[in-house]
Amino acid sequence: MPLKLNDLVDIVKNCDFELLYEKRVVMNTSVILILGIAILLIIIVLLKSRVKKEVKSKYQKRAELIDMYKNKLELELAPLKGDLEAIKVKKVKLLKNFSSELSQNIFFESDEIKEIIRELSRHDI
Repeated sequence: MPLKLNDLVDIVKNCDFELLYEKRVVMNTSVILILGIAILLIIIVLLKSRVKKEVKSKYQKRAELIDMYKNKLELELAPLKGDLEAIKVKKVKLLKNFSSELSQNIFFESDEIKEIIRELSRHDI
């Protein structure tokens, strides 16, 4: 029960210091309890609002990488649409570049790189 001004005046008039002490202890306890709950709520809100990093599986990363290389192939080969020989030369050059990039990537082994390059070489525009 919070201490009101009228209660405080009555207590002082009657000089009932024991009652004043009891009400003050109750008020201090209430303030501490309210502050504790507020701090706890702030901590909970901060923990829940943390940005959660989405962890991608190896297969998702591989699929995204293959899609990226397919898009690059399509963009590079699109201007050469009618010339099959030019497409073949450009595609071989691009696949060599892709293979070189992938071989520098520590997450892929040589077998995986070969499979990715095979899959990209089968991709038609």
